[in-house]
Parts: sequence; structure tokens; C-alpha cells
Amino acid sequence: MWLNVVILAAASLVVGFVLGWVVACPRRWEARFADRPAPREETPPFSRLTGRLTGRV
Repeated sequence: MWLNVVILAAASLVVGFVLGWVVACPRRWEARFADRPAPREETPPFSRLTGRLTGRV
């Protein structure tokens, strides 16, 4: 029984480590750590997305 607990604990640690690695390195497959991150496009103001003027309801 204790062997099952140890195996379950080890498996949980491995799964947590793998999930943490995936979340921490979202561009890990194509990224080179010496490169600068690619610039992102700026999102337009909210009023341009909705067609409403800011300040009016």
C-alpha cells in the first residue's frame, strides 16, 4: 500500500513539473533564449472595437 502512495506522489510531482514547464515556456518550441521577443500589435481602443464613443452610454 505504501508503494502505491509513493508512486502516486511521484507521478503527481512529475505531472506538476511538466504542466509548470508548459505554462512557463509558451513559446518553447520556436523560441531561442538569446532572441528578443517579437513585438505585438497594439489593440485598438475599446471605442473602435464597439463603435461607441467613450464617455457616452
